[in-house]
Amino acid sequence: MIHKKCMECSETYGPEVAFCAKDGSGLVVVLPDMIGKKLGSHYTIVEELGKGGMGAIYKAHHGLMDRHVAIKLLLTGAGSDPTSMERFLVEARAASILSHPNIVKIFEFDVTPDGLPFLIMEYLEGDTLSNLLESKGRLPIERALRIFIELCGALEHAHKRNVVHRDLKPSNIMLIPDDDGSERSMLVDFGIAKLFAQPGRNERRLTQTGEVFGSPLYMSPEQCMGREVTPKSDIYSFGCVMYEALTGVPPIEGENFLALVYAHLNDKPLPFAQVCPDISLPLELEAMIMRTLNKSADDRYGSMAELKRDLGNFLTKHLQQVSTTSDTPAPPPTAIHPDEKTLLRSEDSKLNELIEKAQSGETDAQNQLGYFYYAGQFVEQDYDLAMHWLKKASDKNNMLASYWIATMYRDGKGVEQNDEQALHYYRLAAELGDDVSQAMVGFLYELGQGVGQDLDLAYYWYKKAADQNNSTAMRNLALLHKNGKGVDIDLKKAAEYFLKAAQAGNVEAQLEAGNICMQGLGIEKDEEEAAAWYLSAGQQGSAAGKRLLAYCYLDGTGVPKDELESFRWMKEAAAESDAEAQSYLAYFYEVGLNGLEPDLPLAFKWYSKSALKKHTEAQYKLGCMCRDGRGTTKNMTQAASWFLRAAEQGQKNAQFELALAHRDGTGVQKNMDEYDLWLHRSAEQGLPEAEYELGAHYEVVGKDLQQARQWYEKAANHGDKLAKTRLLQLG
Repeated sequence: MIHKKCMECSETYGPEVAFCAKDGSGLVVVLPDMIGKKLGSHYTIVEELGKGGMGAIYKAHHGLMDRHVAIKLLLTGAGSDPTSMERFLVEARAASILSHPNIVKIFEFDVTPDGLPFLIMEYLEGDTLSNLLESKGRLPIERALRIFIELCGALEHAHKRNVVHRDLKPSNIMLIPDDDGSERSMLVDFGIAKLFAQPGRNERRLTQTGEVFGSPLYMSPEQCMGREVTPKSDIYSFGCVMYEALTGVPPIEGENFLALVYAHLNDKPLPFAQVCPDISLPLELEAMIMRTLNKSADDRYGSMAELKRDLGNFLTKHLQQVSTTSDTPAPPPTAIHPDEKTLLRSEDSKLNELIEKAQSGETDAQNQLGYFYYAGQFVEQDYDLAMHWLKKASDKNNMLASYWIATMYRDGKGVEQNDEQALHYYRLAAELGDDVSQAMVGFLYELGQGVGQDLDLAYYWYKKAADQNNSTAMRNLALLHKNGKGVDIDLKKAAEYFLKAAQAGNVEAQLEAGNICMQGLGIEKDEEEAAAWYLSAGQQGSAAGKRLLAYCYLDGTGVPKDELESFRWMKEAAAESDAEAQSYLAYFYEVGLNGLEPDLPLAFKWYSKSALKKHTEAQYKLGCMCRDGRGTTKNMTQAASWFLRAAEQGQKNAQFELALAHRDGTGVQKNMDEYDLWLHRSAEQGLPEAEYELGAHYEVVGKDLQQARQWYEKAANHGDKLAKTRLLQLG
């Protein structure tokens, strides 16, 4: 179906090749003409809607349902570009969480025979806001407000479900005419959405490489700096969209990426009157939009719901004023030609300006420059220069600079790893109010790293961070109460903190919340609520959450019993290297559960993956399959080896099998001492077969009928029929 082509020499290659063998150029995926071709089981391609370097979008027709859909095809497989594949999967996961009239619907996710993933989406007939602004210049107030209010509702829906869009811009907003002549706005493209959770130790950066997601014209200051992305980042980006929709000009501009980043961090948007003096935009509306564009997230609106309320109230007042003053329509807006827009200076001059500001003593500039050197953004990575500028800013009580210095000492980046110095700088940032640093200080006091262990201080700092809604700190407080570490055991308090952290998006806390709901620890037992928390964790990528949800579907606990759903979630968890899920999936294939045909080679494969992660049940199962030649070649030596690995970790069935191997000399040398050792260990764990075997050993070899009878009785009490029979025979 597909091939790849070198755009330099026109040589073609198979889909698995990434670079041209002749000139080393990257290859471009080339699709044949897709019109009329079938994709999936029911969809026929009827029109190409667009194509880019990463994917293509087609209009398709569903023959059975007689409806049109849009198909988004990713032009790379997971093997050749796992990052793109992951973003594609994020879009599918985000869509599975969201259901709102102003968010595009995604019906299903699948993969072509060539390994290309695709999404089946709602087909929208309309235009993008970006095209509208390009042709009209700007929107009338009433039309703009109706669009803003609808999109606020869509984003409020997403944020309540722990999804941050991260790429709000006019081209991701579609305007769809309805049959009654009204207009509906639709939010599209969740391809780089974040299913958010409070960051842990290493998630303060957006990615390990400092990668920044989003469109530069609309990125929030925290996105530009690679900091935590929260719903308030979407509020800023949405403010940029609103500003441009009303004025025809983006609030922040620059001729290149660095200039834009610098402007988002430092420059205030111009007042409406300076940008579009030909029209009068209400100061009250301007104040709302300027509030969304504050550099500090704390100074923006607290939520999309709050912004939606203010915009709705303003629209009501505006309509009342219009109806009482004049019915004369306002003159059409005047488009502003791009050449008239103010452009910032070149990348080099902007960086030089930042350096000059840092050298002149501006604290924020010193912190920004230090971070750029630390992350290798816009400049070559240089830890010495990073420490130089961050230290200057930290000495002037810059909170973030102290945080980054602490992180460098903790990770040993550019300096020798030093927990004491890390704690010192985390405390500086914590005392200035940084919640992430407060949580880290609590963590270091709890573990006694860089300082003597002090659980009282650990609790104090966790509490300060938790009071700022830091979900990591909330979870750690819950664990202290659950385990009685530094405080009395208080399951009710533990449940309170687990649930708060879970609601804030912390994945580990969502798993704990599921567990306490399932078991009724500190709260009333609620299996349905437990399954919902496992689902939330699974949708954020937690393999454990997916596995626990699979158990729920398998048993019908908290959700309707559904073997196919159980298999789907277990397979996802196994694919993410969850050892227990891999072992369970192997069991599905071994015995043919969940509607599967037994497939012993596949079972052996998944048991092997799990066993290599030291999962004892998988090691035992592999031993059995090697012993019996099921799914693999019979190999008694390999069987004994796997039994030994599991036995050493306390797996009682493996201990029994290893005992028999030493008794009979199968796969190992015959050794009655080893037989006796492993048989006793297994029997002492209550395995009926081992108890019966040990009874027989005492009766026949040891000539100790009293001991034999004791072990027969234990085996009989555990349901062993042979033991019951032998006891009757002994009288």
